[in-house]
Amino acid sequence: MPSTKLGAHRLRKEQVEIIGRNFYELLPPDLAQSRKVFARQVFQSGKASHLQDVRNGIHFDINLYPIFDAGGKVVNLAVYAADVTEQRQLQGIDQLFHGIDQQVLRGQPIDEVFKYVCAEVTRIFGYPYAWIGRKEEGGMVAVCAGAGPASEFRDELERGGIRWDGASQRKGPTCMSIRTGQAQVFNVSDTGLQAWHEAAKRHKFKTILGLPLIIRGEIYGAFTLYSQHEHGFDQPDVLQRLSGIVSRLCVAMETAMDQQQLMLLGSALSATANGVFITDKTGSIQWVNRAFTDLTGYGEREALGATPHILNSGKQDSAFYAKLWQTISRGEVWRNELVDRRKDGSNLFVRQTITPISDAGEISHYIAILEDISAEKKAEARIAHMAHYDSLTKLPNRALFLDRLQQALASAKRASHPAALMFLDLDRFKSVNDTLGHHAGDLLLQQVAERLRGCVRESDTVSRLAGDEFTVILPVITVREDVVRVAEKIIAAFATPFDLDGHEVSMSTSIGIALFPKDATDEHDILKRADLAMYEAKAGGRNKVAFFKQK
Repeated sequence: MPSTKLGAHRLRKEQVEIIGRNFYELLPPDLAQSRKVFARQVFQSGKASHLQDVRNGIHFDINLYPIFDAGGKVVNLAVYAADVTEQRQLQGIDQLFHGIDQQVLRGQPIDEVFKYVCAEVTRIFGYPYAWIGRKEEGGMVAVCAGAGPASEFRDELERGGIRWDGASQRKGPTCMSIRTGQAQVFNVSDTGLQAWHEAAKRHKFKTILGLPLIIRGEIYGAFTLYSQHEHGFDQPDVLQRLSGIVSRLCVAMETAMDQQQLMLLGSALSATANGVFITDKTGSIQWVNRAFTDLTGYGEREALGATPHILNSGKQDSAFYAKLWQTISRGEVWRNELVDRRKDGSNLFVRQTITPISDAGEISHYIAILEDISAEKKAEARIAHMAHYDSLTKLPNRALFLDRLQQALASAKRASHPAALMFLDLDRFKSVNDTLGHHAGDLLLQQVAERLRGCVRESDTVSRLAGDEFTVILPVITVREDVVRVAEKIIAAFATPFDLDGHEVSMSTSIGIALFPKDATDEHDILKRADLAMYEAKAGGRNKVAFFKQK
């Protein structure tokens, strides 16, 4: 009865509760009415029908097929439903990650990025509300952004006030995730949420999840989500995806903070007068301003009578300039970015606008404005780098890691050779932060990154996923022993104590290994299995290496 079981799951009921019942009685009235319309169309047309259904964050592809009697009359319907929730969630998360990167690159205020993330997460997972709060010095949590169908709940949050310092009895998931730095799941009936029982009841909230936002080792605040189901946050895969979103958001916040400094520099550059020159209709330069000479290095006497060809760097081909002339010769404004050359031979990145000037209906001159965007281009390159590299260890972050892992597996598949993924977690790393402080913890992570780099080949990739979790991609191996040798080299590298500003600290690591294609054939499965193997290594006593074993 797999289809009946699946249908029961979709309706959040047991199989025995739906067998023999009228299907439409199990649905809300408005939904039942819309389903009757689809069913009626199939009965009348005798043709199959397809629809997509999403409710409470669960996505289904549904196909309705007519069943005919001997006379060719439709007498029954066969309904086949496929749960595509995981596929839709993963697609949505990929789009969310891309959207976060784009918002940060465009310099959006961080609260706008928060609002975007809340809106997308509630849409992807079907939650009624999600909000992001910032930890304040006075012990309060400031609501920065929120979204979801139950958006009016924000007013109740702000009226009631959320504290993280434990000064009140309201010790819910937001407070506890900030205080502990760990994910917290609460039922709305829990004691610490008594003050919110009535509000939760109005919005039909059943469970709440709090996830800490950790920026450069410090608690920034929390991401809090609400579910209308008793077991809304029980699924490990869902929690892992939500934690991944929070990790990506924290990376974006670090990038945004750095970008604010770059934006200040960009504003100063924009306030500087742009270079301007005027030519006649043949392109001979007739006039230049001071900013032009400062920008290009050509003095006024050198520029007058010359053509803009003196700035040609050779970076644009003849077709580029032909299109430029075609545009301005028609009397149209031309705008583009290009690489010019200064008098000293150095490249100059400019955003250029050329405007034709007409006299009695004929073009007589052209005015060109040069905006120096060299600093902007360098900033874009730096921001793009920060979006893919961990700011503390300078290692590839989770986004770049997944991209390289996908490429490595695709290459291994094409060349028919094995590859391996190592998942590393530091043993008892939290004790370093607790005893020596977060600064020492950061120093340790930086030194760990250096030692890991020294244990692998240039073609391998060492990444930091989050916290004290690292990965090593070995894109080409010959035999299993190749991976063992690298793992043993890493274990040996950790044998020497770490010097943390005069404090000598011993640290070990547990390593889990998954092989391609033996253990998994795609990046998500091999990561999960390497992670599982790592936990086996920890269970074996830490400072161990374990290969994934299918149970």
